Amino acid sequence: MPYLDQGEFYSEFGTYDVEITVPQKYVVAASGNLLREHVSDTFKVYTYRQENIHDFAWFASKDFEKESMTASVGGKPLTFAVYYQKGKEKVWQNSLNIMKQAVELRNEWIGPYPYDVVTVVESRDANGGMEYPTITVISDLGNTLSRDQIIHHEIGHNWFYGVIATNERLHPWMDEGMNTFYDRRTDSVLMAQTTSKQKRFASQFNETAVQNGMLASLYNMKTDQPIETPSAQFTSINYGMIAYIKASKWMELLEKTMGRESFDLLMRRYYAEWKFKHPYPEDFKALAESLHGSSLDQVFDLLNAKGRLKPPVKKKIAPKPLLSINPNDSTYALAVAPAIGYNMYDKIQVGAVVHNYNLPLSNFRFVAAPLYATGSKSFNGLGRVEYNFYSGNRGHVKLFATASKFNMNAFTDEKGTTGYLSFFKLVPGIEYELPRTSPLSTARRYIRFKHFNLKETLLRFERDTVANSFIPFYPEQNRYINQFQIGIENNRTLYPYSVALQGEQGKGFLKASVTANYYYNYSGGGGMQVRAFAGKFFYTGDKSITSRFALDRYHFNMTGSNGYEDYT
Repeated sequence: MPYLDQGEFYSEFGTYDVEITVPQKYVVAASGNLLREHVSDTFKVYTYRQENIHDFAWFASKDFEKESMTASVGGKPLTFAVYYQKGKEKVWQNSLNIMKQAVELRNEWIGPYPYDVVTVVESRDANGGMEYPTITVISDLGNTLSRDQIIHHEIGHNWFYGVIATNERLHPWMDEGMNTFYDRRTDSVLMAQTTSKQKRFASQFNETAVQNGMLASLYNMKTDQPIETPSAQFTSINYGMIAYIKASKWMELLEKTMGRESFDLLMRRYYAEWKFKHPYPEDFKALAESLHGSSLDQVFDLLNAKGRLKPPVKKKIAPKPLLSINPNDSTYALAVAPAIGYNMYDKIQVGAVVHNYNLPLSNFRFVAAPLYATGSKSFNGLGRVEYNFYSGNRGHVKLFATASKFNMNAFTDEKGTTGYLSFFKLVPGIEYELPRTSPLSTARRYIRFKHFNLKETLLRFERDTVANSFIPFYPEQNRYINQFQIGIENNRTLYPYSVALQGEQGKGFLKASVTANYYYNYSGGGGMQVRAFAGKFFYTGDKSITSRFALDRYHFNMTGSNGYEDYT
């Protein structure tokens, strides 16, 4: 099978007899039982054996420290061992007891752990954790609660993946979704034994709340995929959110439909009948229906459907901190926070920012930041509002408008009176994103129209013939620009690119341009950014000196637009 970076293993059971020879300074941790360790002058030879596994993993380091204990779990002695990097004793404190707890809970809920050893290995490159039979590799996650959750999850894979060896290439939910379901049961146990400081942090930014918010956002944007999707066909975000999180919620729905007692009996029977075998979804369904006594089509049909597992509840508006997550998808979070700004003319500006750009993302989104300028003694601010129409395979339409007001210059006359030159910009627009050729496509194709309405305060002078002086006055000028753009951008990992065709029209002129960007990746790392640009400016009226001067701010510049030239 070719290498795939998404989705995991599927193999046949067997007995592994393995000898590993390493330099004497190295310490080895591996799957199965260590039968003997032979040490010579320069090498060590480790001999391992394990029956009824379908993979074997081993790790070696000169910096490993080892802690172990033997404890009785369900009347059976088990050896627990943790291998961590030197100097990390505090990070892994009490981890052996957490490992024992993980086995005890899964034993109670699913069935007895069939092996004699449980091993955890620390790695700098584990990216969280990765499971193998009887052994798992975990990185230092920075806090005890996250470490304990990962230990429970990765050890839990010994039941779903290790003993019940489903085809995760085709049905990843039968591994990750079922295991994550039991993680949720475990969370309440772990929260009961964490410190109050950890609980406060977890209540604000816990992993479950983030996952629920992201999943609800995918539903709203209609970019989710069915649970019963092969690993290689999932988008990267859907692999995590659907195969793990939505599938675990589907398990909760099945539990609610059957009742806790019948559901727990189902999972124990499933484990007993299918251990060291390769069940498929229809096998799991047949067993569930035999215990339930009636059809479960309504529940199992949801495995092949997109969208929510149950209708959304009616939402209420609720104030939240600046960055907020709604774990239950039942409220519109209205985030409020203080804001501060500064520029040369308005000086320090104070105010607030109000927005609803929180998880889960809703179709209607806005942000507003009203500010009071202490220098100009004026009210400024900026904001954006948009509404999104998601139609799945018919593309995405976005209606939006942005607005901003600030002072861009100032003039103090001979009497010491300061006048401020302000600008106000209002930009309504519409964008249509074409449907992607497949869920895995990274290419985004769009058509966008914007209408720029600009109001500026100008500085002019009139002559006072009596006093023989010039008196400043501040008229307002209105102008507009229509902008039309067609583009494609592909933010793929290798050789990303973008191309945009743009046309602009204002009073007295037209502009046309094309911009292309390409990133060339070097094989040894890094790369080179290449940009190509071409544009043409057209006068639609007379080409007099006056009109040229008036339209100078719209001309193309090699240095790009800046200052009063920049209206975007």
